[in-house]
Amino acid sequence: MDDLLPLYRTPEGMASAMAAYDSALARLRVPYETLAVPTRFGQTRVLAAGPRGAPTLVMPHGWNGNAAGWWPQINTLAESLRLYAPDTIGQAGRSAPARPSTRGPAYGLWLADVLDALQLARPALVGGSGGAWLILKLAEVAPERIGRAILLSPAGFVPPRLRFLLRAAWIGMLRPDATTPMRYARLASPPPLRIDESEVRLGAPALLSLKPQLPPPVLPNRTLRRLAAPTMLLVGEHEAIFPPRAVLGRARRTLPNLVHAEIVSMAGHNLSYEQPELVNARILDFVMLD
Repeated sequence: MDDLLPLYRTPEGMASAMAAYDSALARLRVPYETLAVPTRFGQTRVLAAGPRGAPTLVMPHGWNGNAAGWWPQINTLAESLRLYAPDTIGQAGRSAPARPSTRGPAYGLWLADVLDALQLARPALVGGSGGAWLILKLAEVAPERIGRAILLSPAGFVPPRLRFLLRAAWIGMLRPDATTPMRYARLASPPPLRIDESEVRLGAPALLSLKPQLPPPVLPNRTLRRLAAPTMLLVGEHEAIFPPRAVLGRARRTLPNLVHAEIVSMAGHNLSYEQPELVNARILDFVMLD
């Protein structure tokens, strides 16, 4: 694990983040295995669950998270789908610490390498926030590798709200303490949304210990138009980071095969936690479409 040290402020912070990762894995109620696959950017860890031979779903996670964060989806979807959830390089999982530029093709090439290593020709993919951005970057370099795309609270369509950025910057200027993770959580999930404090505790070590990384940038029209696969987009009505109607508006103007777009009630940026039953049902129905 020492190869991950460059990502963290201190060795103790890294140890705390990895312990939290294991605690999140303990929430999985289904059998799973951990794979280590090669890519040009270093080794990538992948959680795999669900019956072999079932329809396949690849699940890139949100920015600065890890694959264990998909536990509300894995516990349900593994009954019907073969799931592969990779830890993104350079983030809070157990993959290589590489952090290539977000401006070039690197992240799309990394995800294509993961598909190659798993011998997946054209799977369905689901991604939340920065994970959705990763799917768009895959479309930039290899659109033919995407069977279906499910984008949850996607980054890459519009800039973050200025209000969100200012509030996040203010929190970042304060001396970190026990209230810091909840402040960030409330920023992403404003009232009337409820926050699962146990989820905040699981995410706190990485939030406080991981060295900062620039967020995914907005993508040009030419990139968005390369996502030719059937696409579903879900965004919460209380989305605090990206204006939901602006996201849907740009998606409708640029995505060539947007099959379904929906604003989800009583949900903010963290759709997969705030409305897991609805999200799981939408994912399963979309993947299973003929």
